[in-house]
Amino acid sequence: MNQRLQRLNFIAIIIVISYTVLVVKFLSTRTIVNPLVDQIGVFLTSVGFYQIIIDVLYRIVCGSKTALKLYWGREFLDGLWYYSYVREGKDADPNKVYFGVWRFEQDLFRTKVSGIGLNDAFVVRSRVRSITDLIEVNGAYEIFNIRTDNAAPDRDFYSRSSMSFDKNGNSWLNCPVKIRGKTIIYGGVLTGDTHVDVYVKCESAKTEDDAIVMLKEHLKSLVTHANT
Repeated sequence: MNQRLQRLNFIAIIIVISYTVLVVKFLSTRTIVNPLVDQIGVFLTSVGFYQIIIDVLYRIVCGSKTALKLYWGREFLDGLWYYSYVREGKDADPNKVYFGVWRFEQDLFRTKVSGIGLNDAFVVRSRVRSITDLIEVNGAYEIFNIRTDNAAPDRDFYSRSSMSFDKNGNSWLNCPVKIRGKTIIYGGVLTGDTHVDVYVKCESAKTEDDAIVMLKEHLKSLVTHANT
């Protein structure tokens, strides 16, 4: 069980203990059936109450972005991100920028990724989805994805993305708004292809189309900056 889930269960236990103490204190001054039956009733209701509290807490966290953010803290990634990258290697064009959109989805237990790579006309050229949870490695994170490229739509390939989160301030509640990473592709004509990624969170985006609009504005600003 991860530390975040342990904290949530600890909150539930504190609530149940408080409930049990109040009930026991109440029963110390009066008898409902008889002392033995009353004590059994306290135990059974405490177990049932614990299950209810856990279910309520889980539903609150999963049903509210604010609660989910509090739960994940500085590892809160849920939402849409656009990314851009340049390829590495002797055949790579340092002026060629590739880009796309990722969606991170988080619940109480795991982080998932689904994403699309886009061509220069902003048409989908590849799709990825995670096949592992985030794996922490010395303060950074890795995730393995399965990918499908339009150039070979009947075959699946794999990629590994290593990521370092840019923390938005030092507070525990300041979650990442930018991710710097490196991706390696395994399989197909792109096997061994390595690129350096920058992901930017689209705070106000509700759909992939919203994120693409923000991505276009970002790319436009890069062109303007390059021409000045």
